[in-house]
Amino acid sequence: MLESDEVIGYFTLQADSIYGSAYKPKLGNTIPVVHLQFLARDYSHRGMEIGEILLVEVFRRTLLASQYIAITGVHLEYTTEGKRLYERYGFGEHPYGDGNMLLSIKSVRAAKQVKDEERL
Repeated sequence: MLESDEVIGYFTLQADSIYGSAYKPKLGNTIPVVHLQFLARDYSHRGMEIGEILLVEVFRRTLLASQYIAITGVHLEYTTEGKRLYERYGFGEHPYGDGNMLLSIKSVRAAKQVKDEERL
């Protein structure tokens, strides 16, 4: 995200798979996900909803990718600071814990739709 030439936030995504037979038993041992590897904003822009804006863009790009590749959701490893943001959007603890969270593609679609309707 750019404000003039200054980077105030960014995220990185990658196609991935996670061990998930307890989460989606019909899919076997692994499930395809988008891995939100990093989502960060400049600390001086705290409180300006930059993280939320970036997360909604993650959802948009995930939905776009899901039209072409198999994706069952968004997976991430959270920081203490970021956990509340992810929980507000419905991310839940992955069954195997260890700071991992997961949001189903269905929930990604619903969250994106709510944000789109708020803009109207």
